[in-house]
Amino acid sequence: MTDRARKTIAVAFHTVVALAAALPMLVSSAGLSETIPAVAAALYAANLVTRLVTSEAAQRLLPGWLKGDSK
Repeated sequence: MTDRARKTIAVAFHTVVALAAALPMLVSSAGLSETIPAVAAALYAANLVTRLVTSEAAQRLLPGWLKGDSK
């Protein structure tokens, strides 16, 4: 895999994780009710993504270049 492809994948991955972490704040700022089924499902999925990515098991599975470690 080329270095450019790795960087593209890493940026996309980190963007998804950042958006998942920020979603509760975005929902609150927009004034949306957390009891709306679609909003509740999105918040649940965002919570799941952030918890999985930060778990020790997931960190062991991620390649070093995706975690930001040196090659």
